[in-house]
Amino acid sequence: MSFDIAVGVNQRQLNQCSQDLVASVPGLFSGSGSDPSYPGISMTWNTIEAPVFNLSPAGFTIGPKQEIVKTGMQFFTDQLAPFDVNFSNLQIILEQKDGDKIQLNINVTLSCFLYVLDNKLNLGIDHASYEHLPDPMENIFVSKYVMPQLLDVAAETLAGLSIPSPDLAGITLSPIVATIEGGSIIAITNLWSNGPAAIPEAFPWPEDDFFALLSNKALQAVTNIEVGTKNISGSGSVGTDVGGASYSYSINILNPVVNINGNAVDMNFGVNGNVSASVTVFFLPIGVNYDVEGGPAPGATAQLEPVGNSSMNIIVRSINPFTFLLKPTGSIWQKILSAITWPITQSIAAVATPIATTFIQNINFETYQLPGYGVSINNVSIQFTPQINKVDNRMGMLCIVGALKTS
Repeated sequence: MSFDIAVGVNQRQLNQCSQDLVASVPGLFSGSGSDPSYPGISMTWNTIEAPVFNLSPAGFTIGPKQEIVKTGMQFFTDQLAPFDVNFSNLQIILEQKDGDKIQLNINVTLSCFLYVLDNKLNLGIDHASYEHLPDPMENIFVSKYVMPQLLDVAAETLAGLSIPSPDLAGITLSPIVATIEGGSIIAITNLWSNGPAAIPEAFPWPEDDFFALLSNKALQAVTNIEVGTKNISGSGSVGTDVGGASYSYSINILNPVVNINGNAVDMNFGVNGNVSASVTVFFLPIGVNYDVEGGPAPGATAQLEPVGNSSMNIIVRSINPFTFLLKPTGSIWQKILSAITWPITQSIAAVATPIATTFIQNINFETYQLPGYGVSINNVSIQFTPQINKVDNRMGMLCIVGALKTS
């Protein structure tokens, strides 16, 4: 796989955000002006409908660098991904001295681009296009006043739109790579140790309003941080066929290995440790040492589930049967080993197994912080809260899909 983490939002969700924004900020896309060449004529304009994102534009290529500079951009990259924002019904009113009005309705397309700056996703505008009007006066008002004002407010709006980048708390990731595919804005990254991320060819990106993909390596990296080693230690004594035995033990439940299995996560734990025992035979103490192994080792099945409004947690839902094996080290009489090993094993297991079970059952840690979407303009901030629909599997990766709710 060419990436470990991906996040995406599709144009359907962006258009819903656009509608919510226009409804929350009346008059956002509007303006006015006058021209000394036409005294006594005033102009006002506004949008009748919310602008519409088109993430699959036809025939648009990024313009020369000097055109991008004109829009205020100071950063250039070969990885600019184009898209359109369409104003399908821009209404313009030209009012004359005597109160007569001329109403114009035009369609405007903003040719835009997605780019990465400071490892963050940004949206910029390359140019605006519209059908030029045959009337010189009308064309002057549109070209000199409507278009510059529209470009300014649209650029400010796109700059205020927060499209999150992939992130894992406490883990170093490679620089993000952005693209627009399948009608979605997508950002991908790798664990730093896996090198730069690359957009895979013909990947079946989800078509949901928003999505996040996590690889097995990403889950393992988080698990390594969040799930430490559980040490279980103690001492005791038992009666055996050859005499009384006292013992002490130290057992470690450690190094959980995760494996994505459909929409679940299998977790397999390592076991190591040691037992020191002393058995009295004919009033003589004899020392016996053991290494501890799993037979089988603990295993669990976990699910990736939403907790609260923004956290996706790994939560253990079931545990496989497990036990502990004692392997003697050194040389000792077989008769003594057979007489004391099973009683000691039973005694230790009676104490250690419930502790290990509780430790594994209580595993519940944040794996992924759901991305936060929002927009801020004209002192108004709108947040879009992720609503999880399901977690499934996409090409061996855990896939979180859902929609965004305005809040």
